[in-house]
Amino acid sequence: MQPGTSPFGQFSLSPLPFLYSINGDLSSSSEGFDSSRVLFLASLWLFQGGGPMDLSKVGEKILSSVRSARSLGLLPSTSDRPEVPTRAAAAAAVARALAALPPDQRLNLASSSAELCSMYGSKPHGPTVEELEEQFYEEGFDPVIYMLEHIPSGEDELEYYENKATLRLAQLDMISTRLSEHVMEHHEEMVKGMQLVRELERDVKTATIICMNGRRHLTSSMHEVSRDLIVTTNSKEKQALLVITSDFSTKFLFAMFSLAA
Repeated sequence: MQPGTSPFGQFSLSPLPFLYSINGDLSSSSEGFDSSRVLFLASLWLFQGGGPMDLSKVGEKILSSVRSARSLGLLPSTSDRPEVPTRAAAAAAVARALAALPPDQRLNLASSSAELCSMYGSKPHGPTVEELEEQFYEEGFDPVIYMLEHIPSGEDELEYYENKATLRLAQLDMISTRLSEHVMEHHEEMVKGMQLVRELERDVKTATIICMNGRRHLTSSMHEVSRDLIVTTNSKEKQALLVITSDFSTKFLFAMFSLAA
């Protein structure tokens, strides 16, 4: 065997032939195939031709093989799957990263608008879309009645509605973009407002505890005052009885002296 030649001869170890299972059927994503066999065959394909392996071309080879397999119908096409926009994927990644953080660390994150814009990406430069009609922003506006009142009388109604649907979708995308930009621009104020709300919640909880303690003290004081009133009433009644008894004793002694005289 000469150096620099593959031990398997001049065979092209493309990953396409290994997309089939042993029975000759295409292995789908649900069935799968043996991971050890895949790793072994992939290693043979990567090291074909001998010499040092160029890692920069590995990804290109795999992608080109997958594209070839899809073009030949060996792999299912991904055209039926909705394509996730780059900004939506970035926003989802940021949301997952924020959700994994503890609540006390979320407020310590950098909240500058420039950093948030860099996370979500720059605004794409597309065709200019006209503004949405002002009637749509009015309270109590019914878009269905508005569209029925503006039905065209021409013959190209299908084309008109298709253009209108495309325009409305573009306007909706523009409004969503502006809303996200507005939220990112005022993110610092929102974070500060959330901190103020949290501080207010703590103050309200503290005030609630103080009010509960004060209510308990007031109830205890009310019971003590009631007992003191009862004691005072009994003391007054006793004092009145003592006065009556003293007067009766004085009058009795005076009567006895009068009889004795």
